[in-house]
Amino acid sequence: MKHAETTKRSIAGAAAMVALLTLPAAGHGGDRAAVHPRLVVSLSGCTLRLQTAPGRAVVFPVGVGRLTDGGQEGPLGALFTGPNPRDRDLYIPRRRLPAFHRGLPYLRLDRRRGKGVRPFGIHGPVSPTLIWGRVSRGCIRMRPADIRRLYRVAVRHPSMPVIFIRGRDRVGGKAVVPAATRPAVKGCPEAAVGLRRLRRLATGAQVHDRRCGGVDHWYSIPLVGGDVTSVKLNHGGGLRVELFGIKAISAIAGGRHGFVHRIPRAPRNRGDRFIRITGAGKGAVPYTLSVNVK
Repeated sequence: MKHAETTKRSIAGAAAMVALLTLPAAGHGGDRAAVHPRLVVSLSGCTLRLQTAPGRAVVFPVGVGRLTDGGQEGPLGALFTGPNPRDRDLYIPRRRLPAFHRGLPYLRLDRRRGKGVRPFGIHGPVSPTLIWGRVSRGCIRMRPADIRRLYRVAVRHPSMPVIFIRGRDRVGGKAVVPAATRPAVKGCPEAAVGLRRLRRLATGAQVHDRRCGGVDHWYSIPLVGGDVTSVKLNHGGGLRVELFGIKAISAIAGGRHGFVHRIPRAPRNRGDRFIRITGAGKGAVPYTLSVNVK
């Protein structure tokens, strides 16, 4: 009897997920009546689609849970925003603590519409600029303007479904892509979105690239306690390279042409660190990045 009840609950949960995913979506015809907004988060595509009505959606680049030896960090399936926008545990219009939230909005998520444990949320970038890729411990990271926009929608539509999927988010058979926020620049594909996807480095790697459009370049690299990381950056001027820790909150080392940094020995001090190539100008600046770990 107990097994039968568990099976019924599992079937009901799966049916609910199918119902959420098969609501009319952008690019499909169907009833144009008002539809409760929903979010679809792609863990492999690192996108968040805000579907406000049939044929009306906007796609944002986001930071999602990273991959570890234990698998994907963070939720999978359907969660919800809180049922009451006045609940300051669920809806925080300006979160100031910890300081890395920088007074940006914060939305807590839950599997049971506001009941139970709520370990995950949607918030600002944490790092100086958004790392578009697998970077968090399960929360969704967004650019400041994007989280403000999403928060305004969320407070008007409580208990909004937030659906986490492993694969790419597709509408009408096509993978969704983030909306352009700036004019396109020839030869600089990241300029229109204002971001470039996080790229993974192997130890001993050498990268030849160019920073353009004022867009930071982010790289991830696996390090453990005791590693001595030597980073060199050759460029024509105006650039800087920085190393960020596991949480990617602030730089722990950096310089115009490189640095040497030893990762402190500590229990569980294993995981990806993040390298940022940044600078003040928007013009194209070629560079060569070399990373060696001992």
